Amino acid sequence: MSKKTLPMGIPVLQCFNRYASITSLITSEADMCYLYNSYIQITCVDGGVFAFDNYRSFFELCPYVDACTLSRKMLSAKGSSSLRDLILQAIDNDYYVFLFIDNFYLSESEAYQKFHLNHELFICGYDTRKGTFNIADNLDSGRYIKTQTDIANVEQGYWNMEIKPGKEFLTKIILLEKKEITHAVIDIPRIRLGFEFYLKSKGSLEYSNSRMQLFGLDVVRYMIKQFQGTTHKGEIDLRQPYFLWEHKKLMTQRITYLIEHGYMQNENDILNSFVRLDEEYHILLCSAIKYSISKKEGILSKIIDRAEELIRDEEQVMAEVLEGLK
Repeated sequence: MSKKTLPMGIPVLQCFNRYASITSLITSEADMCYLYNSYIQITCVDGGVFAFDNYRSFFELCPYVDACTLSRKMLSAKGSSSLRDLILQAIDNDYYVFLFIDNFYLSESEAYQKFHLNHELFICGYDTRKGTFNIADNLDSGRYIKTQTDIANVEQGYWNMEIKPGKEFLTKIILLEKKEITHAVIDIPRIRLGFEFYLKSKGSLEYSNSRMQLFGLDVVRYMIKQFQGTTHKGEIDLRQPYFLWEHKKLMTQRITYLIEHGYMQNENDILNSFVRLDEEYHILLCSAIKYSISKKEGILSKIIDRAEELIRDEEQVMAEVLEGLK
């Protein structure tokens, strides 16, 4: 077979490759119950990266995929075709491939031939006549897109990654097979617990002993401190407000589902509050983008002030959610 592409839907979450890739495989409304049950609590990890608290094992926890992790040691020596052959065989057997490569070698990346950046890559197909893989990543100014790249780019990017001590996990390759299973069922006790932990900025028992230190609304407070500490005309991490906006979008979808299926009281007021939070965090993201272009400190000051107000607003709304959840 010279050409094959595995199907992908429109991902619910797109800020980070891993979330975009996994949610691109959750393609029906009924499957969304898994996300509504699980993707509630957020955390700050590894020097300021925002994530959901299941980030270290979310592939393994997802009931809609079978995940198989392979070590680099299972491949032949550097420079051989073993990686190419592995990916081709995986796609032929309906497995998606998730791995890290150095984007210095990825011609579709802004890092190409400019700087080294070990980054996630999702592979969903190939065309051996063209010598390309079908890939998906945040390659369009941070926007998650599907495109093609030369197979040689992936091989060079994988084998030439600089791996620092403690980062050996970057060399692992994850094969993902889509499972056809009975749709997930909404789990109200689990959702309630997630809401409580988020509001109280508390880590769950599963993750409380890990390196993750900040949870829930404390993550928003962390972003505020980072922005406050930005030096004159300094850079800010746009992924932080982007992630928080997507968290509010998913929360609004979750609340809408709970209302439509009779799990919420005071539904109109609560839904209106979440729609407004969704809109306000989108405005926050747009303002952050404007600051990153203009470097006007007045814009950054307004972002900080509004983010502090949004924390208070969200504390009130989440308390109402917990009171109204049946």
